[in-house]
Amino acid sequence: MTKKNHRKKNKDYSLIKPKKRKKRSKRLRKAGSVKPPPLRHEYLNVINQSVKSMLRSEEDVFTTSDLNLLIGGNGRTEGIILKGIMNELSAKSRPEYTIDPGCNSMCLTIALISWSILDKRFEQLSVQEKLFLFCVDYLSKEEDLENDILPEIYAIRKLDMEMKLIELYYKNKVDQGASPRIIKRALNNVEKAITHRDSILSNYKEGTGQLYVNVCDELDCRFINKDEMSTPELGLSIMKLCKYLVIMFKGLLVQNMEVIRGNNKYTNKITCRNKDCLGNGVEFDTNELLEKHMVVHNENTDLRMYVSFDIKEILLKTEAVIMPLIDCYINSKDTDGYIDEWVYLCDSSSRTVKKVMVSDLKTDRHYVCATLDIDFIMKSSENETIKPTNIGEYIDKIIREYILRSTDTLSYIEIEDKKLGNGSVRSNLTEVFEGTTHGLIEHWFVSSKTVIENECIDIAVEILT
Repeated sequence: MTKKNHRKKNKDYSLIKPKKRKKRSKRLRKAGSVKPPPLRHEYLNVINQSVKSMLRSEEDVFTTSDLNLLIGGNGRTEGIILKGIMNELSAKSRPEYTIDPGCNSMCLTIALISWSILDKRFEQLSVQEKLFLFCVDYLSKEEDLENDILPEIYAIRKLDMEMKLIELYYKNKVDQGASPRIIKRALNNVEKAITHRDSILSNYKEGTGQLYVNVCDELDCRFINKDEMSTPELGLSIMKLCKYLVIMFKGLLVQNMEVIRGNNKYTNKITCRNKDCLGNGVEFDTNELLEKHMVVHNENTDLRMYVSFDIKEILLKTEAVIMPLIDCYINSKDTDGYIDEWVYLCDSSSRTVKKVMVSDLKTDRHYVCATLDIDFIMKSSENETIKPTNIGEYIDKIIREYILRSTDTLSYIEIEDKKLGNGSVRSNLTEVFEGTTHGLIEHWFVSSKTVIENECIDIAVEILT
């Protein structure tokens, strides 16, 4: 989902060590000094609701015995959740702060939520927003841990779990009387998994080709929190949290997005984008009315939340930074042969986009950042009657036109189940997707001037070397 300088979403954690990429400086994480709030079941209720909304279940996953996650065990004053919240609040004052967590396909949603809460103090945050910050704190460990080796004992457990799922799929296909072709394919997968497992375990003995830590994985989460799990009061609760953490995060994204949707900040008009209505001027005053209308199209509104956010309004009202591509800098050398780094900045007052020197960005604020999709831009250039000879100038042109005339939207957020071979839902695979109609913007994140400057310098250096 991202290009060279940005994290890829839903990264495939293969067994081969990924190509090393430039890393941002590790975020300094120290617990804040804010005194923890009184214990409230409100946290527990929100956590359970976020999980149940993803699983469409009425049963609470976390109970009062899990409240030590908040207050800590063994006499500690901070539990893992509260500590994570305070870590994130403390980290946002660091020069190289960035919100771009992994384990999701919701970069625009995360950017909007982050933008709406970054200037709030602890006591101004809702419980949903605080828990969102906890999840961001944990999932942001991805960059710090991506080259760490998973210990062999955890690797064996992970490989065994994968084997059981593949074998279960094969067994179910046999029991269901599937066609010989499907059964043969399922059996081949079992045989490949056995070979794969044996190879990895052999590599562990030789010290090569091991598994790398994946913050999105349940067992890896247990390894990351092994110190807390050694505390009797926390062990079972941490195991439960690791099992549902990613799914809880996705549920929290939906809950927080409902609040942003209610503010109606990025919506000029709410239009039904179903193919039967598109172009016919079918519009509504509220998203709730749109959801009622969608029943006409037999769309399941329990699994889809309509938002109808105008992409250009998001860019303008957040005064977003659009990151330049390498083609934008090629003709930017000064008389001495150097490049003064700049970015595109969306201006809400003039409703235009302009080039601004990175040095002129404010150091005391965070920016919603958007990266461009070069493939989309190149395809657009090929459709031009007069083919552009300077891609950098063409990018300038297409961005300015986009801000003026684009009708692209973030239309909905949809929950999608991932099922096992026996038809049951595997909770940690339930996914949430953004339904967007835009192609110009490839990825969204929130960051500081320092990070933006470092990435622009990387582009300039690549041209000059």
